[in-house]
Amino acid sequence: MKKVNLEFFIRFISISLCGLFIYLTFSFFNSEMISGNIVRLLSNPWTILIMVTLYFSAFLLRAYAWRVYLAEKVALLTCLYGLFYSLLINHLLPIKVGDLVRIGVITKKENISLDEAAHSVFMMRLLDMLTLLTFSAAGIFYLSMQFSLQLPLLLTMVAVSISVFAFIILFLYKKKNILFKKHLSLFNNAFNHRNAPKMLLAIILSWALEGVVILGVAQAFQSHISIVEAIWVNSLTVGGQVFQITPGGIATYETVMTFGLVALGMSWEQSYSFSVLSHVFKFLFSYIMGIFVLIKLPIHIQEMKRWIRRKGVKST
Repeated sequence: MKKVNLEFFIRFISISLCGLFIYLTFSFFNSEMISGNIVRLLSNPWTILIMVTLYFSAFLLRAYAWRVYLAEKVALLTCLYGLFYSLLINHLLPIKVGDLVRIGVITKKENISLDEAAHSVFMMRLLDMLTLLTFSAAGIFYLSMQFSLQLPLLLTMVAVSISVFAFIILFLYKKKNILFKKHLSLFNNAFNHRNAPKMLLAIILSWALEGVVILGVAQAFQSHISIVEAIWVNSLTVGGQVFQITPGGIATYETVMTFGLVALGMSWEQSYSFSVLSHVFKFLFSYIMGIFVLIKLPIHIQEMKRWIRRKGVKST
């Protein structure tokens, strides 16, 4: 598969999702509903505290899984700093290059080779996507069996899941020499390790925890969403972020979450407002934690630019 074909596939899906977002915005944007629910959420600081704690815990679990994958040769705090730097960069730039900074952070602070760091980040991202895809597919199957979904809506959700799966397959095909030849020994060592089950469990629990954050937003909207439904909506939405072409995935995030919430029985207007509010929360979290890591582990912008432009890492 030529590089241009993969990029064309990603760009086509991305532009399509952005087009749907424009339609949803013109059709269902309600400033009063959004501002009213923001006020309602802010009036309940305990809900916000729980949301922040759970969201932070999700990143802590992913940092732990990353450390386990690297045979605990690196500090947990370094892994966490790398994740928050990645989160910040992905919410500042229109393309997902946060992982390149994540690689740079861990190689800067720890005694680990560039190849091993790049491979570990690639594998963590792959495991994240496979987990999200599993949650998303299971939810779509459950909904199709339990509810009489409108055919266009069901087909749209199925298309998103298939697109994410196709992206993973195409990416693996494109990178097969790196994954199966250059880093095969690292892969085998990590999954043959006795701590591999803990690593996988941490990844699964991290995405489940992040999904529970959706319940906090649902409380502001006075909507009845179960924990399972919240995990599914979050997984479907985050999985769709592989097609990000705006800072933080603006447009792709709102579009996918809106369709997911409508599938659960929420109105289009409420679903759109819900997606906007939940995305605002994640943006604020990424900037606050970004400021925190910039203070605790300052990295010059020129050094981050070098990491992003480093061709040897881009290929991973």
